[in-house]
Amino acid sequence: MVKKYRFRKGFAIALVALLVFPTLPGGMKTAFAAASDDIKTTMDISRGKITIGNGTVDGWDNYGNQVFEPDPDGYIIIGSTSPNNTSKCVAITGGTQNITLSNTSISSSFGSCPFSITGNASVNLTLNGSNSMWIQSQSGADYAAVFVQKGSSLTISGTGSLSAYSRGHGAAIGGHASAEVGNITINSGSVTATADLAYGAGIGCGSGGFGGNVTINGGIVTATGGPYSAGIGTGRYGIHGFVNISGGTITATGKNGAAGIGDAAGYTSGNPIRISGGSVNASSVSGAPTNGSQAVYPVIIAIPNANTNISGISINQGGAVPLMFAFVDPEILPCPTATVRAGATVLISPARSCFS
Repeated sequence: MVKKYRFRKGFAIALVALLVFPTLPGGMKTAFAAASDDIKTTMDISRGKITIGNGTVDGWDNYGNQVFEPDPDGYIIIGSTSPNNTSKCVAITGGTQNITLSNTSISSSFGSCPFSITGNASVNLTLNGSNSMWIQSQSGADYAAVFVQKGSSLTISGTGSLSAYSRGHGAAIGGHASAEVGNITINSGSVTATADLAYGAGIGCGSGGFGGNVTINGGIVTATGGPYSAGIGTGRYGIHGFVNISGGTITATGKNGAAGIGDAAGYTSGNPIRISGGSVNASSVSGAPTNGSQAVYPVIIAIPNANTNISGISINQGGAVPLMFAFVDPEILPCPTATVRAGATVLISPARSCFS
């Protein structure tokens, strides 16, 4: 629902303020925050750059009116940019912000970041419809498509989708090249993060980057790293933070010897990877992943009958189900229905005995 009268209300308040207080120190003008009414302000990226800070906002609404009145309820961002866009982007510079992407597409070709979170900002990002953040060429080589600076955080939820794509040394979602990364959490929605051509991770660090905790509690997540870079974790020459997976359906692919989840090729960060739930299909997992209390092992689970249910996951066909990653104690292996297979990394269930 659009706040149709917000501009008029804000304009009237600002006009009165200017009549009463013609100037402020430094010649600045003032704007007043609206009271909460549970309706977010709609902003259109196709009309210009959107900057949202702690008690500040600058951009344009879907009617072409300038938005300068902060909204405590948050913002809905709509619209799209051309592939050769150089200036239209979303910059979150501070505060706790509730933002919905609604069929939004932002592309950049010339060294700008489509969506950035800096200044210790905390962003709750809701996905509605189909959304994309793309760096189209290597002229934006050091940028992430969605940048989360150290000290800042991004939490993704919703029923829609987000596709983030970087062709440079930055991650698709996470860090610019050589940057320290903040915290990334995915609770729901469909998220596809692809790094291509250069050395960024799908989700995590850019090339030579540091830190950044990645938590996945739900949703459908597909992450692909660039050359020598992890799908979820770190780009080449970098060190990833903690990776925690407790739910969702995750597919993670590293390239040129990098882990699907964890380290870049030839590097070992030593930071833990915890897998305690969900369905995880990774090209590999670096280090020794645990479920928080014990190691988890790659196994193949044989399902003898159709429509067998294993810990809430319905298998609708008989035969072997490949690439399963289960909590199976090594003392009971091998057994008739679960055998270790190196490189198989799909988490399916906590179990202390063979499935039948």
